[in-house]
Amino acid sequence: MRTVPDTSVLITALRSSTGAAAQTVRLALRGELTTLTDYKLACEYRDVGLRTEQLHVSGKSRAETASILDALEAIAEPVFVAFQYRRTQTTIWFLDAAIDGNADAIVT
Repeated sequence: MRTVPDTSVLITALRSSTGAAAQTVRLALRGELTTLTDYKLACEYRDVGLRTEQLHVSGKSRAETASILDALEAIAEPVFVAFQYRRTQTTIWFLDAAIDGNADAIVT
């Protein structure tokens, strides 16, 4: 299944190793889900995941979190976003990646 996880899924998984978000990340890392990402979305994951308050809540070091993000980026299928389909005051990067990457689902 081709999926695009939104940022909240990744952050929730970084904060807790239990629950649906963590299971989604585990499935992706085991190759049971194909994750799609584009450059903007990967940058957003990294920006939010490495914020001081996120590191504090997760109990992970910057290096541990960066390692998880590196692993997710390494297995993700890159998507070239040719057209920005929807723009609001809150930019929705994952929607563009899902449409242009022909995703089966957006995980939110």
